[in-house]
Amino acid sequence: MTDFAGHNRKAWDRELKLGNPATVPYSFEAIEAAKCGRVSLSLTGRRTIPESWYPPLAGAKVICVALGGGQQVPLLAAAGAHVLSLDNSPAQLAADEETARRSNLSIQTVLGDMTNLGALSQRSFDLAVVGLGTQFVEDPGEIWRGLAGVIRPQGRLLCAFVNPVQYVFRWPEYSEGILQVAHALPYSDLTSLTAHERSAKFHPEDPIEFGHTLEQTLGGLMSSGFSMDGFLEDRAEGDPLAPYIATYYAISALRR
Repeated sequence: MTDFAGHNRKAWDRELKLGNPATVPYSFEAIEAAKCGRVSLSLTGRRTIPESWYPPLAGAKVICVALGGGQQVPLLAAAGAHVLSLDNSPAQLAADEETARRSNLSIQTVLGDMTNLGALSQRSFDLAVVGLGTQFVEDPGEIWRGLAGVIRPQGRLLCAFVNPVQYVFRWPEYSEGILQVAHALPYSDLTSLTAHERSAKFHPEDPIEFGHTLEQTLGGLMSSGFSMDGFLEDRAEGDPLAPYIATYYAISALRR
């Protein structure tokens, strides 16, 4: 398989029907609170992003990547930002649009692949916000290079990613809370598992994931023109790794 984006587009439309937490829109109350300046922006589920990490939102031009679902996109729009939501899933974008309409907000949505941002206006965004989605592309460097082209100099990038350590463990046992090392990084659902392991872990329409090295994720970010100046950890409730180490990371970076 080479059309990962096409497969994952259908997969995330399905995830919305299955009620994946990333597809559940924020409440009307949360969006209305943001209109009053009470912005609780999280990219990892539990911990919020410090306000010092991003510029004043009122009037800011913001691109949200892989954040469809009626969550962060309408929240940022409620805070006064001019928000463009780029997502690979039509259903996720529809959730953004419906949540925005519910609160009388204006947003722009674009169906697209986060590894191909060439059609967007170059150096025009003050802030880019990337959700927990880099694990759905083979090379995160393609995302960073694209964002470096659309963020203005001295603009900001906020991004979250999963701790790649989770990909070194055997999947069937991991789901049962048993941590058994089996895979090397970088990891791929398509090449790191046997046919039996794939059939045991996946429904054929599940999203395809990749586990990246830190050099790919953080080194690639910095070599693409960003300087990191903020880092926080979060832990997914119920994850077998959570008692031992953070399961998610969020970063802030400056476009040099």
